[in-house]
This record gives sequence, structure tokens and C-alpha cells, in this order.
Amino acid sequence: MDKYVMAVLILAPGFIASSVAFFLHAFPDKGTEVRNIMRYFTYSLFALFATAVGGLALGFYTSTDTVMEIYGRFASVGYSLKYMAMLILVSVVTGAAWPLAGKRIFLHFANKVNGWLGQNCVFPDGRLIDDMLDDGEHHFVVIEKGGKIIAVGLYNGLSEPAADVTELSVVAYPQYREEFEKAQASDEDSPLKHLKYVYTQLEHDIVIREYDFPQEWLIAEEDDAAEKDIAAEK
Repeated sequence: MDKYVMAVLILAPGFIASSVAFFLHAFPDKGTEVRNIMRYFTYSLFALFATAVGGLALGFYTSTDTVMEIYGRFASVGYSLKYMAMLILVSVVTGAAWPLAGKRIFLHFANKVNGWLGQNCVFPDGRLIDDMLDDGEHHFVVIEKGGKIIAVGLYNGLSEPAADVTELSVVAYPQYREEFEKAQASDEDSPLKHLKYVYTQLEHDIVIREYDFPQEWLIAEEDDAAEKDIAAEK
């Protein structure tokens, strides 16, 4: 087999897997060339190993076949196509497995060990709010700058840590702010009075406070979205 083809076969699984992982927020940026190469090789090792095990399970070869015998079968177009198709599929699964499950499991285990050692939790994405807010759940936030409220609503998204400027998007319906201010002024208990977390950005004097919120808001939001979809179809 041509050495360039062999190099592609070794690097391609890592490139495919890391690309899938990147778009699923497995890591904050694409990093340096050295870091990319190491990432490609790491993913490739897992993908090639899984492909080898899968090939044995599917009968592409037997456990008694030598490496040279398997290597020689690449002269067969049918074998090469089956191997490449399986390799691509395994690479995609490998890239998705880390951000969807592996990262959370490993991070949970690592923080358990850190707690046992008396250390603080780690936040590998580069910004604490990436781990705390960007988890697919709904978060009600109040953003303050210089002691003044500049946005109130449901967290919608955050720019990548690699970006030069941090941008945070909030679904800020006027009703959200009205209900929040009403709850704060009232003597009655309300989820909007239950402060959960406070995030600060010291460089720009920005404070983000996260509160509980009435869950019926989400139902109303889903109903509004459904009505818009129906109107658009008409």
C-alpha cells in the first residue's frame, strides 16, 4: 500500500472524530497544530482499535489471520470499501462518544477524586459559565453591569471560549423582567426570589445572577413556538 494512503488511513479517523467532537463542544477551540496532531492520533487509536474489533466481529478476518494477511487484503476493492465505510462510521461514533457521555463521566469521576483529595472542582472548557450554563437545561439569568440590570430572561447561548469577545444571548421578553421585578418587590415567596448562582466577570464589571423560575413559562414558550410554526405553514 502506498505510504501516503497509509498516512491518510491513520490520520483520517482522528480528523473525522475530532471534527465531530468539536461541533459537539467537546473542547473550546481547535488549538495549536501540535495539539491538533496529538488529538488526531488519540482519536485515531481509539477508532482503529474499535474498527479492528468490529472487523473481527463481522467476520472481515479471523483471529488466526496475521497482520500481513489482513494488510494484503486491501488489494481487494470490496474489502477496502467495507473497511473504509466501517472506519468512517466508527470515527463518527468515537468523536460523538466523548462529548455526549465520556467527558461527563470522566469529569464527574475526576471531581470525585478532587473532592476526596480536598481540591476544588475543575472546569476544563476554559470558562466556568460554559460548564454551568451551557448544559442544555433552562436557566433564568439577570445580567448586571455597573450595578444596573441590563438584561433579564432565559439563557440562550454563549460564544466559544476561543472568541476574542464574550457574547451571551438571552431570551429577554419584557414579561420576564416585569415578573422578576414584581416578585422582588412582593413579600410573597416566588421561585424568582431563589438565587442559585452568581457569576462575575471582573474585567468588565459584569455580574450574572441565576434564579429559579416558574416552570409554566416553558410551557407557554413552547405553545408560542407551536403557534408560530402553524402560522408559518399556513
